[in-house]
Amino acid sequence: MLNQGSNNSQEQVVIWFIKSFADQIADVENLQNSLPFVKAAIRRHAKAPCIILYDDQEMQDILRFCCPPVICRSTVLSFDKTFNLGQVNVTLAVYKNLSVYRRITNKHPIFCDLMFLHWESDVSTFFTFFHRLKAQMILSQGNENQTLPVLGSDEEKAMRIAMAKAFPDTQRLACVRHIEKNLLAFMQDKINMLQNQRRQLKFQLFQLVTSALDHIDLIDSLCVFESKSTQKKLADHIKNRIHPLLAENKRAVEKPGLDNTNPLWMNNCCESVNHILKQAVSWKSQKLVDLIHKLHSVVQRQFKELRRTLTDT
Repeated sequence: MLNQGSNNSQEQVVIWFIKSFADQIADVENLQNSLPFVKAAIRRHAKAPCIILYDDQEMQDILRFCCPPVICRSTVLSFDKTFNLGQVNVTLAVYKNLSVYRRITNKHPIFCDLMFLHWESDVSTFFTFFHRLKAQMILSQGNENQTLPVLGSDEEKAMRIAMAKAFPDTQRLACVRHIEKNLLAFMQDKINMLQNQRRQLKFQLFQLVTSALDHIDLIDSLCVFESKSTQKKLADHIKNRIHPLLAENKRAVEKPGLDNTNPLWMNNCCESVNHILKQAVSWKSQKLVDLIHKLHSVVQRQFKELRRTLTDT
């Protein structure tokens, strides 16, 4: 009898959660009528729904700074999944606004206008987002000479697979901090290398990346490096896991006009915005509609600050 009562209680909790979840999704669908920032609430068969957020003007800025004609400067469009903003995951798209500089740092400000809300983080879910993004980019392009963006991310496998499927002709960057973490963990946990040996090998490997003339030169250097390794497990890991990411990074930064020329790229812009978003919600879980309004206020605040600096008010 105790077990039966416990099971009934668990079922009631599940039923309450499903009803609450469905009500929140319905509230978001209603919000689309009054808030253009909510671009799509996508229901999927046998999968959790997902939500895409951006304003039309912000999409034009992404095209302007990340997909300009070849002769113009461009910047990386980087993505990162953040946590602790509620039951939902928020994947951000971040770029640098190349039209202005901050006086104090003399650097371009970071903007975050495009957001993806999702409960699952598999390839299918991320592909839904990136496929929609590519379609919108094509529809919004006003110049046939516009280029494809360079897309950056952490080493989130499902995200990178979906990104490659939706943007097969686009160059990608992987955050070198995560590549380094993966390499060091493998050397320590799998082959028990000493700390000084791990540091020396990492230095030698990354020095090849920075000194290579181009991605073809880097591929040749990495092949030689792997062939000289006395640790077969390590050589295989570098060849299969590290080598492709470093070579792809090197190739990505060869895009003419790209503001980032460092193949040892780090996804710092996304991490900075992640912190801002968590501050905006006071590091507390949010109901879905409340979260969307707060995310929108963060986006609006960016542009208000930009207009205020341009008019000096």
